[in-house]
Amino acid sequence: MPSLDIISCRESGNSPYDLGYLSMMERGSRIPITTSYIDNLPEEVGILISGYNMPDDRAEDSYCVIVEGMAAAGVNLHWIGFTWPTGKGYSWVVPNITSWFNKDTEKTVVMGRASNSGQILRAFLLLLKQAGKRVVIMQTHSLGARVALEALNGGDVNVDHVILSAPAVDDDVLQNGKEYSQAAFYCRSFNLAVSKNDSVLTRLYRITNFGLDRALGISGPRNNNLLPPNIRTFDFSNHVKGHSEYRLKPQYFDTIRLIKDGNAPSKPYNLVA
Repeated sequence: MPSLDIISCRESGNSPYDLGYLSMMERGSRIPITTSYIDNLPEEVGILISGYNMPDDRAEDSYCVIVEGMAAAGVNLHWIGFTWPTGKGYSWVVPNITSWFNKDTEKTVVMGRASNSGQILRAFLLLLKQAGKRVVIMQTHSLGARVALEALNGGDVNVDHVILSAPAVDDDVLQNGKEYSQAAFYCRSFNLAVSKNDSVLTRLYRITNFGLDRALGISGPRNNNLLPPNIRTFDFSNHVKGHSEYRLKPQYFDTIRLIKDGNAPSKPYNLVA
C-alpha cells in the first residue's frame, strides 16, 4: 500500500464556522502537526481533499481507494489526505423560502466551513513551501473544490497540478473578476474532470441554488474565453455516470498520470477523455 497520512482540521469554539487546529490521524488518535513531521516528508507530495458528507472514516476509506488507483496508473507519491468538518446528510438539498435568508442553514454552514478549511489548508501549504516541499498533485472531489480554491486563491504556494473532480462550485467562479479568478495562476496546470451524467450536480446542485446556478463539474467553465490559459477540461461523460465514480475509473487515473508527466493535451479546454 502506498504511503498515506490523514490530517484533519476540526471545529473549535462555539460557532460552527470556527475551525481550529490541524492534526494527524494515527491509529484513531489525533497527533498535532509538528515541524518535524513536515521536515521528514519527502520533497514531493500529493494532497487529496474530500467533498461533502465525508466524516474522517469515510474520507480515509475513499482516500485509500484513490491512492490505490493512482499507484495502479503509475502515479506514486507520498499522499496526504485532508479531512474537514463536511456536514452530515443532505438536509440542505431541498431549499425553502425561509432557508434562503437563514445564515445558519446546513448549506450555509458547510459552505463556510469549506472556505475556512481552505484557509487552514493554505497555512499548511505555506509550511510545506517553507520546508522546501512541493505539492505535485492536489486532487479534490465535489465541494472539496471550494477548499482547494480558497487555499490557492491567495497565491505563494508550491503546487504543480490541480485536479478538481466533479467540482461542486458555480461554473463561473474561475472567470475574470469572479470569486476564485486567481486560483489557477499559482499552479502549472489546473484541470477539471467533469461529467454530464453526474445526477448530483445536474439535479441536486441546481435545486439547492433555486435553479439559478450551474455546477462547474457538469460541462466545465461557463465561458472559456474569460479563463487563465492553464485551465483544461476533461470530459468523462462516457465513463462516469455517478458523482463518486471517478475514483473507480482507470481512465481517470490514467489522465492524472498524463497530467503529472506533462503529456496531457496542452490545448486548453480540450475534451479528451
